[in-house]
Amino acid sequence: MGTKAPRLAPSQSPPQVFVADENSLRLLVIDDDPVHRMVIGKVGEKAGYKVSTAGTVEDAAMQISEQKFHCISLDIALNGQSGAQVLRGIARSNGDVLLFVCSSAAAEIREETISSARNLRLKVMEIPKPVDLAALRTTLVSHASIARV
Repeated sequence: MGTKAPRLAPSQSPPQVFVADENSLRLLVIDDDPVHRMVIGKVGEKAGYKVSTAGTVEDAAMQISEQKFHCISLDIALNGQSGAQVLRGIARSNGDVLLFVCSSAAAEIREETISSARNLRLKVMEIPKPVDLAALRTTLVSHASIARV
């Protein structure tokens, strides 16, 4: 004889449980240096993110318009173009993203990009190059635990 599941009163609804798998969070690494893309991507994978990469403004803009990302690492100088060109696209399609401005560009340019991102209401952090990989991983893991709640 089996046991019956308890019946819910008409006003009650069953509890909704969200279970995130390891690859549910997405990180986009935008950098024209393939080594930086690879290294930051590996840190992201170890922190539990599914990683995508872009080496140009055009590739980044396309991916941002097609997918939702939880974190984006943005290099400002991309083969003579400004990574800041994708900020509006990020705000439009990934408004609740955590944006890392990861660049060795001049301080004035980094500050201007960060200010523009904040004006677009993006959550933004500066990660100077060379990247402190341990600090980046800690930040990504911390963000993942918050994003999964």
